[in-house]
Amino acid sequence: MKKSSLIALLILFSSLTVACGNDRDTNAYGQIITPTTVTPKPTPDSLPDSEEKKDVGKDDSVVSNPTDYEIVKEIYTNNKNIIIHYPQINNLSDNVKQNKVNQIIKDNAYGYLKDFSQEEINNLSWDINYRIAWESKNLLSIQYSGYSYDEGAAHPVNQFYSTNIDMEKLITLKLKDLINIDEDFVTKLKKGSLKSTILEQSDTFERHTNQEWVEMLNNADSNESEIKTYLTKDSIGISVEVAHVIGDHAEFEIKYEDLSNNAKYEYEIWKEINNSAQ
Repeated sequence: MKKSSLIALLILFSSLTVACGNDRDTNAYGQIITPTTVTPKPTPDSLPDSEEKKDVGKDDSVVSNPTDYEIVKEIYTNNKNIIIHYPQINNLSDNVKQNKVNQIIKDNAYGYLKDFSQEEINNLSWDINYRIAWESKNLLSIQYSGYSYDEGAAHPVNQFYSTNIDMEKLITLKLKDLINIDEDFVTKLKKGSLKSTILEQSDTFERHTNQEWVEMLNNADSNESEIKTYLTKDSIGISVEVAHVIGDHAEFEIKYEDLSNNAKYEYEIWKEINNSAQ
């Protein structure tokens, strides 16, 4: 082969190599994503024999801020009718704190099922996944969504619930912990951004008076309420129950910058929220 032909082939090969490298997927920050294959493996568990938990690898949900821990996905199952994906934290330097946070997550992700009889559970079908709305050193906000079906019911129900954890105090946060809930806040909520394409959901807040909403929102995130909240890097989200024909639940978000008159700034976590929003 002539020397000139050899040089031409080498140049062509180098060009193709660079082009292939540029075709790799990148994330929102321009970093190259390396595909990985994760094989599920069983992990030790203290749950009854009918329940199973599996580590299915690193969670790729949205990360808002740097952390000193990592999040992995796990699965709770019961008689194969109930499947609930939930996160757990790993590699936190404080083992006691890590265990406490993980127990809070479990209690809120599926712990309520322990109040059901086995017969009731056998008649239930659940398929729930999760998304990390906020992950930072001091705050973890988790959204759960999916469907449930009770044998004999007319139709499945779309589910949405959430858990907000103060990583320093090791407690769950409710809307009233962060916000002064009054009629001014309700007015802002009515102007919030609907996170859905179902236009009928935009009339959600017309079902009750402002004062009735104040009372219901003050009870948000409790076991007795269908109103759930979550936190993102720039907004607070509120999920409200709606009619089944329009989705069962609707989510509205309000920018932190619009809550200057309602935020409970004496609560330390607002420092981090404000820093993230900026």
